[in-house]
Amino acid sequence: MSRPQRPELRDLLLDTASVEFARLGLGGVSLTDIAAEIGVTKGAVYFHFSSKMELFHACLARLEAQRQAHLDALSPPDPKNPLDQLRHLLEARLSFGLDHPELRRLHWILDTELSLDLTGSLRGGIRAEHRRLRSDIRHLLHLAARHGLIPPLDPASEAFRLCAALEGTLSLHQASPEDLSVFLDPETLVQSWLTPLKPRRRRSPTRNLAEPDSPPPADPDSDTGFQPAF
Repeated sequence: MSRPQRPELRDLLLDTASVEFARLGLGGVSLTDIAAEIGVTKGAVYFHFSSKMELFHACLARLEAQRQAHLDALSPPDPKNPLDQLRHLLEARLSFGLDHPELRRLHWILDTELSLDLTGSLRGGIRAEHRRLRSDIRHLLHLAARHGLIPPLDPASEAFRLCAALEGTLSLHQASPEDLSVFLDPETLVQSWLTPLKPRRRRSPTRNLAEPDSPPPADPDSDTGFQPAF
């Protein structure tokens, strides 16, 4: 009779392996290293995972499932409002990416170390991640424009801008988290990214257009109105 698996040990293996794969890459980590890191035998690792590749893909699948659960848990204020859904999507992706930078690194491994691996190519790495995100953003921007929530725009260009803002923030955080910690409030950041999308209100003229233009008052701190005495 086979021994039952220990869920707590499996979770610990996944936690440790995710960090080690993200830090050292797939080729820089062995199952022996992971077993030694948590103080178990190599046989205990093999009891839960038949190979390093199976462990890697289990780490990736678990992180992706956790990200989806994080997205589902943060319900948008108005599920029928595409602009709120876009804000919710970006905030959830940003906050999870800041807390779990290893997911982004594992996606990079799929496109680099596993680029020739059939399983990795079918799953898709960071490029596929970006394409899916831009597609989701494009769809929500299209709906927001159709409902009059934002002015007409090129959804593909705006999706690229927003995806670049998200990816750039995560890249900067991964490079030097201590330098960015004071700026990393997902709600504030996403709000600044979406501000250019808001329709601008037209100001009504306050002066009589029939009157000739009068020169603006001189700025005391500017030298444009300075008239030399000679």
